[in-house]
Amino acid sequence: MDQTMWFKPQPLHASIVAAILVGSAAFSTYPAWGASQGILVSDSHPVTIEQLAHADELNRDALRLHHAGKFADARPLAKEALTLREAALGPTDPLIAESLNTLGIILQESDYKAARPLLERALKIRQGAFPPVHSAIAESLTNLSRTLYAGGQFAEARPLLEHAVHIRETALSPTAPEVAVSLIHLSIVVSQLGDLQQSRSLMERALSILDPLERDEPLDLAMGLNYYGNILRRQGEFAEARVPLERSLSIRERILGASHPHVARTLSRMGMLEAVTGNYRGALPLFQRALQINEASLGANHAEIAGDLNEIGTMHRALGNMREAQQSFERALHIQKSTVGPQHPFVAVTLNALGQLAAQANKPEEAKSLFEEALAIQEHALGHGHVFSTETLTSLGYLEVQRGDLRKATDHFERATRIREALLGPTHPDVAASLFDLARGLHAQGKIKAAREHYERARHITLMHISANQNLDEATQARVWAQQLKGLYDYELLLATMTNKPSLDTTPPTAIADSFLVAEQARGWMIQAAVARAMARQSIEGDAHQLARQLDNLRRQRQVVWTKLSELYSQSAEQRNENELDSAKQELYTVQAAIESDAKELDRMSPRYAELALPKPATISGTQSLLTGNEALISWLTLPDRVCIWLVRSGQPPLYRESFISRPKLAELVNRVRTSLTPAFTSSPDVAGLPPFAIDAARELYRLLVGPVSSQLQQIEHLILIPDSVLLPLPLAVLIRDQTDRSPEQLADFSRTGGMVSVKDLLRYKDLPWLGSAYTLTVVPSASVLKLLRETSRVRTAHQERFIGFGDPVLQGTGASRGGSIPKHRGVRVARSELELLNRLPGTREELLAVAAAMNVSPHEHVFLSEEATETQVGQLNRSGRLGSAEVLSFATHGLLAGDLQGLTQPALVLTPPSSPTDEDDGLLSLEDILHLNLARTTWVILSACNTAGGEYSGDNLTGLARAFFFAGAKALLVSQWSVDDRATQFLMTETFKYYAGNSSHTPAQALRQGMLAVMAEATSNPEHAYFAHPFAWAAFFLVGEGRQ
Repeated sequence: MDQTMWFKPQPLHASIVAAILVGSAAFSTYPAWGASQGILVSDSHPVTIEQLAHADELNRDALRLHHAGKFADARPLAKEALTLREAALGPTDPLIAESLNTLGIILQESDYKAARPLLERALKIRQGAFPPVHSAIAESLTNLSRTLYAGGQFAEARPLLEHAVHIRETALSPTAPEVAVSLIHLSIVVSQLGDLQQSRSLMERALSILDPLERDEPLDLAMGLNYYGNILRRQGEFAEARVPLERSLSIRERILGASHPHVARTLSRMGMLEAVTGNYRGALPLFQRALQINEASLGANHAEIAGDLNEIGTMHRALGNMREAQQSFERALHIQKSTVGPQHPFVAVTLNALGQLAAQANKPEEAKSLFEEALAIQEHALGHGHVFSTETLTSLGYLEVQRGDLRKATDHFERATRIREALLGPTHPDVAASLFDLARGLHAQGKIKAAREHYERARHITLMHISANQNLDEATQARVWAQQLKGLYDYELLLATMTNKPSLDTTPPTAIADSFLVAEQARGWMIQAAVARAMARQSIEGDAHQLARQLDNLRRQRQVVWTKLSELYSQSAEQRNENELDSAKQELYTVQAAIESDAKELDRMSPRYAELALPKPATISGTQSLLTGNEALISWLTLPDRVCIWLVRSGQPPLYRESFISRPKLAELVNRVRTSLTPAFTSSPDVAGLPPFAIDAARELYRLLVGPVSSQLQQIEHLILIPDSVLLPLPLAVLIRDQTDRSPEQLADFSRTGGMVSVKDLLRYKDLPWLGSAYTLTVVPSASVLKLLRETSRVRTAHQERFIGFGDPVLQGTGASRGGSIPKHRGVRVARSELELLNRLPGTREELLAVAAAMNVSPHEHVFLSEEATETQVGQLNRSGRLGSAEVLSFATHGLLAGDLQGLTQPALVLTPPSSPTDEDDGLLSLEDILHLNLARTTWVILSACNTAGGEYSGDNLTGLARAFFFAGAKALLVSQWSVDDRATQFLMTETFKYYAGNSSHTPAQALRQGMLAVMAEATSNPEHAYFAHPFAWAAFFLVGEGRQ
């Protein structure tokens, strides 16, 4: 249930009042109107002009104060006007109905129970005074219905509103604004009864009437837009929902001011939208601002305050602030019981929230009592099949799981599912959530086949849901996607069970095939989306290609403006900068108009673009068709108690295996390997600073990850590897294969005891049976990405350049490693003097010059060093098309991740800082800058910088920096996993590109492997490079994407 819905009546506007007064004059049963004096002449109730004029003035003033949100001030004026008119005109005059209506809608704001008899009396008077089809009767029906649904009586309110619509269509016209007002309230009632699609249709019809009349009916339009945004949110269309909410808020603030309760209502809707997309920290200030407005306008003990407190409590709970959540819910409940009464459906929402807190605090009996009380209220007030009860049923289900009664839990989940399907439709996101719950209950009871059916349905719905939100920005899309992961991982666990019990897996598709598909949907969605859009752009040409890129840029720009506006909306009117607010609103208006125009034009020019830009999880059979005979794909997914392993080869049955190990223990093994690759030195490398490599952990990881499928790797040269978030930090090339020779045991003892490795022993590292020595390795975020990359043809032209590189930016640090941190916020621009404190990287100059020589290009034209290695230069080359024409594009510099700069939220590559930083050139090629690059003809991008693979190791697999290059069009990236040594990297890159350029048949993956082997060999040839034998020196880089030509 929308917790703030019921107490949100809208003001009676001047156009409605005018229609009522006209109707009263036309159908009055009283003897006569004093036409010239404006008074009614009656023998039984003689009055003076002054008395009625004063009553008219009081009524107008009451409406004006109501309009301004000053409800307490409006109430006595409306009462006095009613008293004067009753004394003058008697109890049944139509003007009495007008006063009753005015007082009723004012009372609705604070006491809907007191408002109801007044509005019923007004309706009765009008039904006796006017013909059955009269707009005044429709107005009374509309206002009375609002009081009914304020009390949770949605079914009773609906026929009144349907009748009001019919009357207004007949008495006025189907396109009259009064019709739209009744349609808005009918839409609200229908949505609360659970029929969101019909509610949407009604609201869209209302808006189609009001939109052309914005100048005359702005507040009615704002009301409709506010609820329309709410409907879109409830249907899961998050990007579309923000647009009407912004417009509603703009109208309301312009006309009513920034501190009006109706403004608070739209702020609350915006908070709900942020919350449903997982942005709890962004939602909380919006709810808090709404509370601040309402407390100032309505007082501390108003029902609307309870709604705000409920939302604030929900945000605190989501953020882990349980004490604050408890306080908010308890205060809300106290207000509700004293205003709307203990049996109102709204009270049930708060009881359910308190029950969830009790369950979380391991107080099952207290939680059960609260849940059961909530459900009883909902069923008494709304019936046994209302959508609002499904949240309470779900809470009861999980409480029964906690109590160990799986049968009861499943019964609750099944009932919630049935209700949601019946009311919301079979593909609503809430139905998917209930299906996942039901599947878990059946799964826990061992009803595997039944659970699989529900899991699969839920998976399909979640895929539809995330696909429908492709217009969201990347961060929001990632949060929405992450909400689906728990259900997908639970489904994966069920399929893993089925693969080990053939008797359960008797119908196609096989559990192995489905488990591969589910893993694909669960992993790397953001990078799949980036690659899908890049490849879709490459499938269209000319103006459509540019329009698609422009549309993506506009949507990112819109999200930046939305974020800024949310920050401003959260501030009080006194705190915020009105000029800044007006500027942001104008920018949003311009950007939104451009988005709508460009989207229509792109759909006209390329109708299939939207479909092509949607990533789709790869099937196991589809993946087999992508591979050649000497390739094998290994995919891993870590569950709580095991690692799932799939081996896929062309022309061979897929192989599924499991290694049983807990997720924490697996992560500990990965961490042991990574720790052994972090040297103690920070400038000039030396053998003494190198830690002993964790040989035991590397062997064990090979046994767990590759060993179960190693028997099927004969004749395989190229391994395509898909690590999940647990395994991404692991440099897979350093896994040590099974061996019979135990000579490296002394090296393993060093890591066990923490002893120092001598130069002689260090050189023995190069002879270990590394996975990277035996196979060419490529990492892909998912098989879906591999499919996109391999099925999209690379555009080649006669003007393609072989190489462009940037490096050796002008910096002042004296260290030898790449990467670092500086203490400034990206949003206020990094000071040039502080950016320059990063290490100067003279080795990158020699590295790029050597690569240019290997690629047979002129360094003067293709390598940009020192003062030429600037963001301005990158931009100029991009605009001219030269940058995207490069077969190989290299950035040999520092790579900084979000957090490396204090407050930095975007990763960036460091270039030469300008003397005067600007928005166009601040010395950092950020993620946003990379997204604007056009690399449609670039085979691979070299990010010869520290930690460009990722620092957070999120479930999306790669840092935004790498994703941005994929989005820009690159098909492969060479990225690093730690702060790399300058000399070792220079040697690795030189040897890699010597091999790559030596023969047109050499692939990027082959070239990297040869470069690694050359680094290891160099350790024995040059005593100064003995540390090259250690995997610290050669294993930092891996190839992501398409490893072949």
